[in-house]
Amino acid sequence: MDRRNRKKLNDRVVRAAEAALAAQRYATPIDVLVGVGWLDPGALKRWRSRSLALVLDET
Repeated sequence: MDRRNRKKLNDRVVRAAEAALAAQRYATPIDVLVGVGWLDPGALKRWRSRSLALVLDET
């Protein structure tokens, strides 16, 4: 990965984590994936309805 891209990704991850922390006082890997746009919120909602997200949060 190019250094500039790595910096951009790092900034996106930090912003996503900070937004989750501000909204709910904690941040999970799933919050970050949704925040950077790599996980669709609709898919997350479907997963949560099937308890699949709990497995991802535990890893």
